[in-house]
Amino acid sequence: MENIRHDFEQELQSNSLRLTGQRKLIYGVLCENKEKHLTVEEIHSILVKKGSGISVATVYRTLALLEEHRLAGRLCLNDGCVRYQLLDPSEKHEHHHLVCERCGKVIDVMSDMMDAVEHQALCEYGFQVKNHKVKLYGICKECRLKEESRASEANKEPVFRLSRR
Repeated sequence: MENIRHDFEQELQSNSLRLTGQRKLIYGVLCENKEKHLTVEEIHSILVKKGSGISVATVYRTLALLEEHRLAGRLCLNDGCVRYQLLDPSEKHEHHHLVCERCGKVIDVMSDMMDAVEHQALCEYGFQVKNHKVKLYGICKECRLKEESRASEANKEPVFRLSRR
């Protein structure tokens, strides 16, 4: 965690940007929730609970700055919400996401599944990929198991008992 915060401070300093208390607090929320995909409102709510008087506008501006310097990534899903997540500056590309269409769960995929596509783009088109964002939509394991369970229950034959008189 300290290395990530150090990278954050180094990135700001190397770009002649001030390391303000507000920026530290907002980046800190991302660090504390690095496994989550938070909306601006969720980040602001966490800051308010911590007693910070940071405005929503400052959160938006800071996130835009962090995104510009690849310290935070923006994730847009089909639900109209923009979410932000801490990025690892040492990673070559942003990580990928699996999005469940049933429950909305978002799963981070850390391995780079696009190496072959990047190589093909370079070989066939002379195009060097600098970054990419991949979101795969489908049904997560938990939702698939629930659906399979419901389907097997529905397919069971009803049991009739005949009574003798």
